[in-house]
Amino acid sequence: MISDSVVTQIVKNVNGEVTEDKVRQVFAAYEAIMEGATVGTVMQDPKTGSVAVRCSENGVPRWKVSAVTGDDWVDMQPRLEGWTVLHDPEAASE
Repeated sequence: MISDSVVTQIVKNVNGEVTEDKVRQVFAAYEAIMEGATVGTVMQDPKTGSVAVRCSENGVPRWKVSAVTGDDWVDMQPRLEGWTVLHDPEAASE
């Protein structure tokens, strides 16, 4: 959670062009991106067989998903609900 003093300083630094509410919304969005499964987690969609690996690109966690058809894409959800965990790096390190 961002402190009130940081929000106030950001607003001052941009000469009041951005409201405190907007600053808080941006930080909330950033925190939502950063939460989620651990980088290195591997998941599989039981319905389609697609496989996803949680990785980090430029410090931002994301899922790199590959379908059995050869298609691939990036998914920014923190977690892939309903998918099967194939590898959990936190569990593997215990």
